[in-house]
Amino acid sequence: MVADHERLIHIARKCFKLSIRAHDKLKFVGHLDLSFPFSPAAGFAINAIGPIGHIGPIRLTTDYTHCSETLKIMMRDKVAIIGANGEFGHFLQHDILSGLGVSILEPIERDTSRESRGVILEKSRHVVIATPLAGYAEVACDLIYHLRHCDHRTTLWLIPSVQAGVWRAVSATLEIVGNPHISAVFVHPMYGPNGFRETEPEARTFQNVLTATFEGREHPLMDEVSSIAELFRIKFNIVTTTAFNPDEHDRVTAYSQGLSYCVGRLIFEHPELESIVREQLPDLHHSFRANHDLILDFLRINPYMPQVIAAFADSWRHTRQTDYTDVVSAFADADASLNRGAESPISTKWYEKLRAASKIEGQ
Repeated sequence: MVADHERLIHIARKCFKLSIRAHDKLKFVGHLDLSFPFSPAAGFAINAIGPIGHIGPIRLTTDYTHCSETLKIMMRDKVAIIGANGEFGHFLQHDILSGLGVSILEPIERDTSRESRGVILEKSRHVVIATPLAGYAEVACDLIYHLRHCDHRTTLWLIPSVQAGVWRAVSATLEIVGNPHISAVFVHPMYGPNGFRETEPEARTFQNVLTATFEGREHPLMDEVSSIAELFRIKFNIVTTTAFNPDEHDRVTAYSQGLSYCVGRLIFEHPELESIVREQLPDLHHSFRANHDLILDFLRINPYMPQVIAAFADSWRHTRQTDYTDVVSAFADADASLNRGAESPISTKWYEKLRAASKIEGQ
């Protein structure tokens, strides 16, 4: 694919702080992958056609000094977390933001007065919304109106597990309010407090899925987002992908995360099966119980769940509906129907656990 050379050079210089060792006028052939990570030792190479037709590699070398500068800036910036006292809010504070060097955190909860909320937001550079999935868009849109007269750059971080509806509502509200200093990042962190160890077999599923951004006229995001994504890679070995828009994200996660949640709802509804799953998959059971409300909200809100729920229900009907083998067999049959044996590009720890369990039971 031939891309516009000026835009690629701009991305290379401004977003990734790369020095280009080639002619200024270039046509790039092939695909330039803007996902992370880049190797700090080797950089990366792409083929290029120079102005006189010479075909050869361009070496793009990374300058990582901007990451340390970003870290210093983040340590000075105030970050507000709406929903800080929830499970994921606690996780963000203690495991993620502290690891990124954030030292000034301000919690905002439902009982925080509007006046106090205004004081916090007035001084916050970043605002993370970590409230429950149900009602998430309403909380985000109300926040934007609260920031209507904000006169400094503020980045909103929207992190729901179902993205498209929130993206549509928030983007429309930002357009209506029209504050040029407010920008928004829509990203789904594919990890959480019930599973976050780099050494575990499912660690490859840990990633940030950045589905969209909205830039205020006075608040560009390219440098900020790319630097923070690189910090995630350096600090946690977590990559950031931009391969999916909000709707694509919701479809893919329904077929992986959503399918595993069908198992969660099954054990919620059948106590005799819950005790069996707790014995066989204790970590999964603990996580599902801890996220009971999120699971039910996801099944209800994700627009692609009806076909997933139907596939799992049909598979379950074809089992004896009595034991652990039946549970993982129903999961495996629904997975085969939905994903045709392919690996999910947006997988989860528990989806992979269930896949592994179904293979063992099927032997």
